[in-house]
Amino acid sequence: MNMTTMAFAVNETGISVPLEQACSLRVYDLQFGKWTVSREWNIRELSITVSESINDAVRAIAALLQDCFTLVAGELAEAVRAELERKGIDVWELRGEPTELAEVISADEDRIAA
Repeated sequence: MNMTTMAFAVNETGISVPLEQACSLRVYDLQFGKWTVSREWNIRELSITVSESINDAVRAIAALLQDCFTLVAGELAEAVRAELERKGIDVWELRGEPTELAEVISADEDRIAA
C-alpha cells in the first residue's frame, strides 16, 4: 500500500466529510516530510458525468485516484465502501483536517506493518 499518497473527500473549507457532503476529491502526497495537495477534482462535476450505478461511480473515482490506494471520507455508503475495497482501495472513515489525518493513518499503518 502506498502510504505517501492519500485521497480525501473534503468540503469547501478543506475538511474531510462524508462523501455525499464533499465538494472535492483532493489527493495529498507526502513530499519532503510534508503533505501537499497534488490533484483535486470537483465531485459535483464528477457526479454529473457518472451514471446512477454504484459500480460506475466507484469506477470513476478509482480512475481518478490512479496510483492512490487510500481514500479518506467522513462516511461512505456500505455499498460504495465494499466496491472501493474490491478495487484495492483502502477506505478510512475519519472526519477532520486532511494533513492531520494523513499523519494519523500513516503512523497507524507503520505500526501495523512493524
